[in-house]
Amino acid sequence: RLMGLYLGNNMLTGMIPTTIGSLSSLVHFDLAANGNVVLQSGMSGPIPSELGKCQNLVYVTLSNNLLGGTIPTELGTLTSLELLELWNNRLSGAIPAELSQCTNLTYVDLSGNELTGFVPSSLSRLTNLQKLHLDGNNLAGGLDVFCGIDFEIFSANICTMPDEIECTCCTHCCMLDSLTCTPL
Repeated sequence: RLMGLYLGNNMLTGMIPTTIGSLSSLVHFDLAANGNVVLQSGMSGPIPSELGKCQNLVYVTLSNNLLGGTIPTELGTLTSLELLELWNNRLSGAIPAELSQCTNLTYVDLSGNELTGFVPSSLSRLTNLQKLHLDGNNLAGGLDVFCGIDFEIFSANICTMPDEIECTCCTHCCMLDSLTCTPL
């Protein structure tokens, strides 16, 4: 029974195999920091939808790679998920509303991608959410639906794109180039 797969910081290349879905006991999945933007190498391709079959997942860390495509809607079936880190990849498309079904989420970082569209208001039902990072994307619309949540950190593109993102309750302005967050 494999419960943890920790392969971060190993300069791995290639795609995440779809057979990842057969690891039904997997609780921790870490492939972070295998990407090298200068060398254009690292984990690439889409996040396989089969990851949604790993129903015991609590931590998914795929940050700092070259992963592309959309965020699979199947991740919404991961009801035990507490941490979702997908920052600094090449993910595009909309944030799936299905993520609102992951009611145990406390930390979500989708920053530094190419995500577009509106942030699903259904994500405001994630009452356990403490940290939400959406900055460094091409999102639009208002975020005031999240103002009822007592975030520890809530960051969006309000620093660099104040005309596209409206957020009267964002707590921090985070800049990807300096990796710093400053209180608003």
